[in-house]
Amino acid sequence: MRITEKMVHRRLVASLQASKNRLTRSQERIGSSRNIRRPSDDPIGFMKVMNYRVQLSKVEQTEANIRSTYLVLSQMDSDLEAAGDLVLGLKNKASIMASDTSSAEDRLAVFAEVRLIFDDMLQKANTEFGGQYLFAGHKTTRPPYARQAIIKDSRASLSGGVADDLGYSLPADGDVTITVYDGAGTLVRTVSVGAQVAGDYTYSWDGTDDFGTTLPDADYDYQVSANFGNRVEYVGDQGAISQRIELNSSMVVNIPGSDVFGVEGDGVFSTMDDFMTALGSDDQAGIQSAIAAFDVDMNRIVEARGLLGMRIKRADSSSAAMSTIKPMIADNLARIEDVDVVLESAEYLATQEAYQAILKTAGSMLQLPSLLDYLR
Repeated sequence: MRITEKMVHRRLVASLQASKNRLTRSQERIGSSRNIRRPSDDPIGFMKVMNYRVQLSKVEQTEANIRSTYLVLSQMDSDLEAAGDLVLGLKNKASIMASDTSSAEDRLAVFAEVRLIFDDMLQKANTEFGGQYLFAGHKTTRPPYARQAIIKDSRASLSGGVADDLGYSLPADGDVTITVYDGAGTLVRTVSVGAQVAGDYTYSWDGTDDFGTTLPDADYDYQVSANFGNRVEYVGDQGAISQRIELNSSMVVNIPGSDVFGVEGDGVFSTMDDFMTALGSDDQAGIQSAIAAFDVDMNRIVEARGLLGMRIKRADSSSAAMSTIKPMIADNLARIEDVDVVLESAEYLATQEAYQAILKTAGSMLQLPSLLDYLR
């Protein structure tokens, strides 16, 4: 096979280009401290790097979830600890007030104390943390326990300036308020009816707004709400909120208030209301009944705190596991992706020397003869 000048030149140029490419890649690896900067550098290694990065991101998100969960669980446990102290104190007061040594005046004095404790307990049940109410189930945007309860939500028609009567039933004595809304949901009329005893009622609306202006004929929505004083209604739900605190599993991180503080007629607020009624009426038997009821309320709180304790322990265990897994993934990622600067620097120098040698060889081989060479 005859080797022409053109073939020699082509091979020299190819060798120069290949050597220059190796030198450039080596410079990139040293400058970026990365072995793999694009899929073409190492297709299999690039896939492994992407997989490790996804795993690392998942671990980091799980760690963030654990931190958030731990804060929420700790706050709930703190609130329930305080609520438990309140219930224990109420039980002790009930035990003292149930004895024959306590007078009616003593019971009235304790009545005033319990009223303040009632407000404190309501605050614990309506704890807000991070912009969400902890004991509200899924309805985390509003307080789960309310003294103000909606007892009727209905619709009435206004025709020719005459409106339908607004009917409602009041389950217990309370202060009643009626609000009327137009079809767009805009509040047009507020009526403070005032204190009423339990029973059925109708209110004759004159079809005007708060400024006395007659409204146009249409259908209007109305709500009847009542403030029952010490009667507290649970307006949350039983929804469970889950959080991923392990790589492949989640954990429920909330406890609905109805499972701890109870609901209307059955729970710590009902017990406290009955206790205050007994204190105000100097009813020793009623006070004695409150002692047993406070035991039930305390058991609910103790069970809830036990559940929170198990969840906190699980979060701690998961956090420890993430602390072990994360360095392993990072180490595997570094083995594939990170450059050994010492070895790469040595390779760079060797490549540079080879490139300089090829340049020198190419320079001598490609040097064109001068006129003097032909005259010799």
